Amino acid sequence: MADFTSQPEPPRTLPWAAIGFGLAVVVVLLGVLWIASRESGSGSSGAADPYAASLKISDLRVSAAQNLVGATVIYVDGAVTNTGNKNVTGVNVRAEFKDTMGQVVLRADTPMMMTAERPGYSDTVDLNQSPLRAGQSRPFRLTLEGVPNSWNQAPPDLRVTRVTAK
Repeated sequence: MADFTSQPEPPRTLPWAAIGFGLAVVVVLLGVLWIASRESGSGSSGAADPYAASLKISDLRVSAAQNLVGATVIYVDGAVTNTGNKNVTGVNVRAEFKDTMGQVVLRADTPMMMTAERPGYSDTVDLNQSPLRAGQSRPFRLTLEGVPNSWNQAPPDLRVTRVTAK
């Protein structure tokens, strides 16, 4: 005679190893996407604009000041000369600050502002309001915040990444 007593089913276990592996893959992919988006953060690939070769940067000086909330602001002042044949109405610059070992500690993209002397103070003016004409040389200022203390205090490496010219 056959024994028809029901056998209890063994408890089902989830494939924890497969679930853990899947989660790890998702986390790694999200990390790679996050890092890639930070490096292209400003929408600029960092490749130099063709007209950038017509802009010569010289006489770099670095100074620092405290802003109203107590953070340190770094100013990079210099001169820019337009050796091309167009009037420049906008310039973006990539500044790379390095530590004492030559490692980049901050890479920042910022617009170049022209310096204008006013009675009793200096002001910065957007190039769109006061274009840099062909053959002209003018003082400029870059304003940067968040520069780490490990910076070597030397002027940053500057590279023109975008130029708007007419």
